[in-house]
Amino acid sequence: MSSLKELCRGLPLDPLPANHGRDPNVPHAPVRTPNLTAEDKRLALRNALRYFPPPLHATLAPEFAQELKDYGHIYMAYPIDQYPCNTRQAAAIMHMIMNNLDPAVAQFPQELVTYGGNGQVFSNWAQFWLVFQYLSSMTEEQTLVMYSGHPLGLFPSLPSSPRCVITNGMLTVLNAGRRYLGTSDLRGRVFVSSGLGGMSGAQAKAAVIAGCIGVIAEVDEAPLRKRHEQGWVMEVAKDLDHCIQRIREARKSKLGLSLGYHGNIVALWERLWQEYEQTGELLVDLGSDQTSLHNPFSGGYYPVQLGFKQANQLMKTDPQKFRNTIHESLRRHVAAINKLCEKGMFFWDYGNAFLLEAKRAGAEVEKTGGGATEFKYPSYVQHIMGDIFSLGFGPFRWVCTSGNPNDLAQTDNIATTVLEEISTTVSERVRQQYSDNIRWIRQAGKHHMAPVVISRDHHDVSGTDSPFRETSNIYDGSAFCADMAVQNVIGDAFRGATWVALHNGGGVGWGEVINGGFGLVLDGSEEAGRRARMMLNWDVSNGVARRCWSGNLKAYETIQLAMEDQKKLRVTLPHHVQDEHLLDRSASPKASASVQSEETQTLAQRKSPLPPVPNTATQPIPRRLLKACSPTQPVLHRPQPPHESDRSEETRQLSTVRMDPKALQEELRLFQSTLLQDGLKELLNENKFVDCTLKVGDRCFPCHRLILAACSPYFRDIFFSDDGKVKEDLKEVPLDDVDPNILDMIIKYLYSAEIELTDGNVQEIFALANRFQIPSVFTVCVNYLQKKLSLSNCLAIFRLGLVLNVPRLAVAARDYSADHFESLSNQEEFLQLAPHELFALIGADVLNVEKEELVFESLMKWVRSDKETRKKSLKDAFECIRFRLMPEKYFKEKVETDDIVKADPEVQKKLQVIRDAFKGKLPEPKKKERAEGEEEDEEEALPGYLNDNQRLGMHRRNLILMVNDTAAVAYDVAENECFLASMAEQVPKNHVSICTQKNEFFVIGGLFVDEDNKESPLQCYFYQLDALSADWMALPPMPSPRCLFSLGESGSLIFAIAGKDLQTNESLDSVMCYDSDKALNKVFVYNHKQSEWRELAGMKTPRAMFGAVLHKGKIIVSGGINEEGMIATSEIYDLTTNKWDTFAEFPQERSSVNLISSGGNLYAVGGFAIVELENKEVGPSELTDVWQYEEDKKQWSGMLREMRYASGASCVSMSLNIARMPKL
Repeated sequence: MSSLKELCRGLPLDPLPANHGRDPNVPHAPVRTPNLTAEDKRLALRNALRYFPPPLHATLAPEFAQELKDYGHIYMAYPIDQYPCNTRQAAAIMHMIMNNLDPAVAQFPQELVTYGGNGQVFSNWAQFWLVFQYLSSMTEEQTLVMYSGHPLGLFPSLPSSPRCVITNGMLTVLNAGRRYLGTSDLRGRVFVSSGLGGMSGAQAKAAVIAGCIGVIAEVDEAPLRKRHEQGWVMEVAKDLDHCIQRIREARKSKLGLSLGYHGNIVALWERLWQEYEQTGELLVDLGSDQTSLHNPFSGGYYPVQLGFKQANQLMKTDPQKFRNTIHESLRRHVAAINKLCEKGMFFWDYGNAFLLEAKRAGAEVEKTGGGATEFKYPSYVQHIMGDIFSLGFGPFRWVCTSGNPNDLAQTDNIATTVLEEISTTVSERVRQQYSDNIRWIRQAGKHHMAPVVISRDHHDVSGTDSPFRETSNIYDGSAFCADMAVQNVIGDAFRGATWVALHNGGGVGWGEVINGGFGLVLDGSEEAGRRARMMLNWDVSNGVARRCWSGNLKAYETIQLAMEDQKKLRVTLPHHVQDEHLLDRSASPKASASVQSEETQTLAQRKSPLPPVPNTATQPIPRRLLKACSPTQPVLHRPQPPHESDRSEETRQLSTVRMDPKALQEELRLFQSTLLQDGLKELLNENKFVDCTLKVGDRCFPCHRLILAACSPYFRDIFFSDDGKVKEDLKEVPLDDVDPNILDMIIKYLYSAEIELTDGNVQEIFALANRFQIPSVFTVCVNYLQKKLSLSNCLAIFRLGLVLNVPRLAVAARDYSADHFESLSNQEEFLQLAPHELFALIGADVLNVEKEELVFESLMKWVRSDKETRKKSLKDAFECIRFRLMPEKYFKEKVETDDIVKADPEVQKKLQVIRDAFKGKLPEPKKKERAEGEEEDEEEALPGYLNDNQRLGMHRRNLILMVNDTAAVAYDVAENECFLASMAEQVPKNHVSICTQKNEFFVIGGLFVDEDNKESPLQCYFYQLDALSADWMALPPMPSPRCLFSLGESGSLIFAIAGKDLQTNESLDSVMCYDSDKALNKVFVYNHKQSEWRELAGMKTPRAMFGAVLHKGKIIVSGGINEEGMIATSEIYDLTTNKWDTFAEFPQERSSVNLISSGGNLYAVGGFAIVELENKEVGPSELTDVWQYEEDKKQWSGMLREMRYASGASCVSMSLNIARMPKL
């Protein structure tokens, strides 16, 4: 029995109630005639089991198999006020569902049928329960989305939006499954395709972008000539001989080339095969086709047997003969491709129905052993774009409504920036797609903004249901359903789209695709922003949620992240089938008969009918509905991600080819290991098959010899004699010098793969795992210690790695110690290092020191801490010091005069060699000798003390660091190079930054709105850049949010002065102080009534929003605004004389310019200026140029017209290591 409140909690809980079977006292829907194949049954069972966790599958699968024939139970409506809902609209929906299943209304309520034979309200009762759960928790800012009975989930919407949107029976007529494609370096590779008209004209351009040789055939001279004039096609070949010649020349030079061939693609394919037969040279590596074969008989495809004009004539005069000619051409087309692929060419279908139409023509395109719609070649859309769709990314178009080309350049810049940001977060497999797009639109410009209209291409995440293209990687049998596209249009409509459109057949052909389109005007207003966020989040989440439900792992991960980010988004997540054999057993006729027999017996035991269903409070629940998932809200609380095995046999066959075979093999191995481990753990807990005991003192640990021997060579030697025979009588193994608690943890790990490591026990576990030679525990400990590396333990872990001979741990700890060498060399533990430990550290290339002198001084400090013992090691230690990196003066004054160095005759010999090296005389290289004394050709390396390779820390330079809300980019002015210091998505706009005298970089304040924090949405965050890890460290935020303030420092103190309060919009006179040593946030309020600022000499020109910097001991200001507008004047202040003097005027009136003193030079970056636009209007515009002040000429000179990374950035001078940063 169940109340409404229990019903609204979601799928019921364990224990499973009795299965009452069908009620014989009510009418039932007609029994369905079995017309499903075995594979269809498996897929149906798998889809139904997605709603339930794997432990219940063995019980439910046989019942669900029977339910392919029979369904059933009765539910009746309750008064609307009794439904436990947050909104009356949801209660009304629940009431209507229950009313439609009332026996007084419904035809076969036990089968969820209201009327119409087998037309069900839901596909199964699990959907019924989930819908009630969603409706009971729904708010007025959520909408329930349902695909043909399946509750996809709750999606954010508006109070004025519908509370539920249902689509049913939205179908396309095709369904196909195909596989994936991947390539690497394309230089010198030849790509052959066809079609230069319409959108396919981009193929030639794309080939050059990818760096390969693109040969595109086109029968119509007009589009070929157009693409050549546009520059998309670099050359045109009029005949096949010329075409083949240029292919060979380009392959040899490995230069990118787009070559248009004026002729039929079939002729080109056949000629390429002929060249292979004659020369054995395969002139093509990659192939595809973009002819419009979704419209083959109306000009979409031209047969090779006819010329262009002849084909057009036959198309009009004899359509049937033209059709037959095309079919013959397609057979020749595919035959040539098949031959070339057998020799190593890789071919894929773009998705314009090429393979489908070729199959209809009788060409050999079907996959061997596959289904009737399974092709031998992969699909670009399915297997290259598939990952992008699952991650929630898809293409869209935009239009600048102003009609101004300058505005288009600005939107190009925005799109490029966004793509660059996204490309750092995607998998390696799709990153190249972003790189190509970025290169395609890299025409950045800085102009005024105008309203922009964005619209979606059909080729997208969720706007298109196309079984041959966008949804061809949907494997749950619903690839031919179009609920997604229809739902998208409806959802976009009530979430703010300017217009929506629904099409049948767009881009592929009528009946083969349903396309949903939209348009959205972005005019910079808050309302437009709100609409964009609401609509685009839905637009993407809809498609990702659908792909997740179908079993796509990447979509599963993506929608989980989306739910964490959007609290109002709740999506139904699938459970996977872990035992594939369960489906076979349940779907077999024998299994169904067994279930039917059990049901008959259950009903026979009950002589009287089931209790009547009451009208209000409670009602009996069929057993198959009461399947527990977890104690609370099971399905919505992150179940296990769908397993790759959770698919049909057809799909799994596709997966074995589509997936990396190694990845699939590893996945199967892990799955089997989990099953095996669970079983062994259960045997140990139940003390079954136990055949040995490990004894430590008075404690005994029962075990299985097989497990111990399999996991540990140490125990394998114990249980086997020298001749390889098992010691059958060895039942007890005593162990000495072992902590029983540590042994207990390791044994449990062997059976469960679970162990709790702490700083207190990891070393003992590590040592015992090393003794017993258990690599898995050993590796876990290594990983733990690597993650725990810090200044306080890195030397100890380094020594531990050397003692236990663990290179990975030793190197990781060595590198960490090398990174912090200057700090560690002053610690007592550094002086305790053994000679071989010290030499491994100071001899490393990765030592983070700017001067070699520091390494020498650290070495001598170590020697003097135990002089009598360690001076003997000095001659070996000198092999680790790179004296040629020192100034010769330092070498003479510090090294040669050291008393310990002077007293060692062996060291004196080396010093003489170093003196000669300073004079340019290096020792003659010697030939290596073999064991017999014969000379090798290879020369011996110079001794270590003559090594002049720079250490890692010696690549540090004074750079201009530019930080905006996207990235922190370091600019080397001298070399004109940019490096990525860190991504900076968390850094707000309008922040303030400072680089201290300790070379520490801080970002404070700015404009950031935390929409999830309703009480304090405005935040004033505080970050420090960790240059070693290229990451940001969060520090205590400022107590009150502010912007437009200034920063200064004194000692370890950082001062935030004045500014504007973001909450009250008032100007401030408070001064906040942060102590970077104590890590405290102290607030000092300046009270102008009790104290005062000491006024210094006033500037010659009043100004605000100007640039200021301390350069060579003097303050320089430039630009800004005053009552008259923007100004260009500059001034310099001498602190010693308290006097302002005129400084070189900036070449342009400008505000908010960044002045930077770096490497003894003065630079100016960016700012705002009033400029005249092409439409003759004037207004403020951000500039991102770079200027340098020339001391000798006393003037500013331009260096770069545009530094794109300076947009919206704060700029400082900072010393950074270019060897640690990727070059941009």
